[in-house]
Amino acid sequence: MFARYATQSLVSLFTLGVVFLSLSLTPGGAMAATYVTDGIGIPPYAMHLEAFPNPFNSTTTIRIALPWAGDISLRLVDAQGRQMAAAHLPSRQAGMLSWVWSGRNQKGEIMPSGVYLCQVHYLPETGSPSTEQQELVIIR
Repeated sequence: MFARYATQSLVSLFTLGVVFLSLSLTPGGAMAATYVTDGIGIPPYAMHLEAFPNPFNSTTTIRIALPWAGDISLRLVDAQGRQMAAAHLPSRQAGMLSWVWSGRNQKGEIMPSGVYLCQVHYLPETGSPSTEQQELVIIR
């Protein structure tokens, strides 16, 4: 019921496009909402992370929507928590950012089929830092 109410109230904030809502619990147990439009705008209050295609075979594009300018740190880890790839993107402007992962580790080796985790840490110039993660599935 909350999701239906929240979605209805968010639709009124945007006059164009479709609004998507993601509800999650913070470590303290509070509910947090992240919402984005279908590409017409960016999230007004929170970073948003998505990857497509997912699952993928050769490459996937990781898109990050930033509401404010800030620093981005991105890590890709395997199921055991070992870092496969990383990037630090300082001083990014607000808006959409894309990063393509070729399914290779830091040594350039092709990663086998499996589940990997993309972790993005966002330190905005305005607002609070946040971290989002997205599962990525490689099918070879």
